[in-house]
Amino acid sequence: MAPKRKSQSTTLETKKKQCVSRGQEAATEKTSFKQNQSTGKKIDYDKNFICASKVKVEPTSPDKPKEKPTGKLSESANLTLNQIIQKKSQLSMLSSIAWKAFVFPSSDSLDNKPVSQEYFGLDLVELKSDKTYWTHKPSAWQNVFDSVNEYAKSGNIVPISSIFNRILSCPVRALPKGPNEIKTFKTGSNQTIQHWIMLVPMPANIVSNEYIKSFVEGFQKITLRSDIRSGYHEGVCLISQNYGMRRQVEGDGYYWTIFDDASDREIIIQHCTCLSDILCDFTIKVVVNNMFGIDTPCNAWPEAIEEYAYGEK
Repeated sequence: MAPKRKSQSTTLETKKKQCVSRGQEAATEKTSFKQNQSTGKKIDYDKNFICASKVKVEPTSPDKPKEKPTGKLSESANLTLNQIIQKKSQLSMLSSIAWKAFVFPSSDSLDNKPVSQEYFGLDLVELKSDKTYWTHKPSAWQNVFDSVNEYAKSGNIVPISSIFNRILSCPVRALPKGPNEIKTFKTGSNQTIQHWIMLVPMPANIVSNEYIKSFVEGFQKITLRSDIRSGYHEGVCLISQNYGMRRQVEGDGYYWTIFDDASDREIIIQHCTCLSDILCDFTIKVVVNNMFGIDTPCNAWPEAIEEYAYGEK
C-alpha cells in the first residue's frame, strides 16, 4: 500500500503557526531590547547573544560622504605656530638692526672763536634698508630725557647722566645738500613715515668715535630702568595709535631686546662733509646758534660758518 500523506491544508496551517510564533518571539526580543537600553541594564537573551551595558545606537547613512579635513588648526595650534613664526622673525631682525652715528666736520678748522660743544647724529636703523627701526622714536626719547632731568630735581627719582642733557630730535634731509625736504620711507602697511634722528651734543676737541661709543653704552644702561621704559612707552603712545608699536615698547616688549642687541654690536659711523648732508635748515640754524652763538639769517653768516653748514659753493 502507498504511504499515507498529510493533507496540504494541515501542512500550511502548521507553517503559519510557526511563522506567527517566530514573529512574536522577535517582537518580544525587540521590546525587551528597547526597555533594557533605556535602563542601562545588561541584556541576556540567550547564550549566543551578549550585549554590554548602556549601548549607544547611532543612526548611520551609507550614502553620507565622509567628512574631509578642513585644514584649519585649533586655537592652541594657531598660537604655537604664531609664536614659532615670531621667534624666527625676531632672530632674523636681531642681526639686521644697529646703531648708526652721523659725524660732522670738526670745528677746529674754522677761523672762528673756539666752541665748547659739537654734535653728532644717532639713529637705530635696519641695515638693509637704512630706515629707522619703526619703534625707535627720537622725539619720545628727547621728552623722556628732559622729563627725567626735570623730575629728578625733586629727589623722587634717580637722575640720569649729564650726557643726556640738551639732546634734540630732528628730521633727516631727503638728499645730502639737496632741497630743504624731509626724508620719508614706507612701512610694510604702505604708511609714509618721516625719518628722524637724535642730535646729541658732545664736548669739542674730543675723539668722536670714543665719545659716541660711551654715549651708546650709557644709553643702553639707563634703558634697564623700569621708569625709563615706562616713560618711553608713554611718549610713544602720545604720538602713535599703532597697537603693534605700543606693544613692542612696553616694559617687556621686543624693542628692548633689539635695543640691547644693537648696543652690543659695532656702531656704524658715517662721516659728513657738512651739516646739510643730514640736517634740514631749521635744525642747522639751531646748531649754529648753539655752537657759535650766531642768531642771524644764514645769508649774513661768515663764509666759514656757511661752508660748515652747507658745504663749499
